[in-house]
Amino acid sequence: MSTSPLAGLLDRAARRDAGAFAAFYDGTIDEVYLLARLSAAASGGCEREAERIVRAAYCAAWDRCGSFRAADVSPTAWLMALVREAAAAPSPASSVAGTGARPRDRRASGSARGWWARPGGRDGGLGRQRPRARAALRG
Repeated sequence: MSTSPLAGLLDRAARRDAGAFAAFYDGTIDEVYLLARLSAAASGGCEREAERIVRAAYCAAWDRCGSFRAADVSPTAWLMALVREAAAAPSPASSVAGTGARPRDRRASGSARGWWARPGGRDGGLGRQRPRARAALRG
């Protein structure tokens, strides 16, 4: 039996309850986004790379939520492992002409124009952009 609310949401998501997965997303996006931004920055990536990491982690979480076992690991630790896995995966745009060089982000540093901008706050960090984020996760 699940002991935490997030574990319960993952259990329901494993039965393909999209509403439960959306609630799981809302409850974890701040931590996921922070780790994705730190991972992207550590490898010289930009905000777009952090967005790719977040998207890949949540897609993997949706695909693998049936394998989550609350007795083995916390939901947050499980999800953070997926974020680290997504960060380690090569980005489709990670190399330019086979040189291994990353393309530069043309936006100003700290720009709020990205749809993952300014995480945090009561609404899970996406404010009015949350429907767009959910749509991106759907494909």
